[in-house]
Amino acid sequence: FSDPWPKSRHSKRRLTYQTKLELYKNILKDGAPLELKTDNQTLFEFTLVELAQNAWKLDEVSIDVHQQTAYVEPTEHVTEYEKKFMKKGNPIYYLRAHSE
Repeated sequence: FSDPWPKSRHSKRRLTYQTKLELYKNILKDGAPLELKTDNQTLFEFTLVELAQNAWKLDEVSIDVHQQTAYVEPTEHVTEYEKKFMKKGNPIYYLRAHSE
């Protein structure tokens, strides 16, 4: 649940901006996944576009991950913000991708 940096002029600060995706390619071992969970639809959509434009392949995508019965989230990966937004009934967007 990173800061979505909602203003367009701040897009370069987003954790899924193209330059950061290039850093992840160098850091992650081959085939290691990149995962994102957010309540922010704009950030989620931005991320989908950035991944597609930067040679990442989607492994899993969900527009409301906690409503999927097959999804099991370890408790240690549920942030306070996520719990807060879930209580409000907001969808939690999720994706897992890997670089080519």
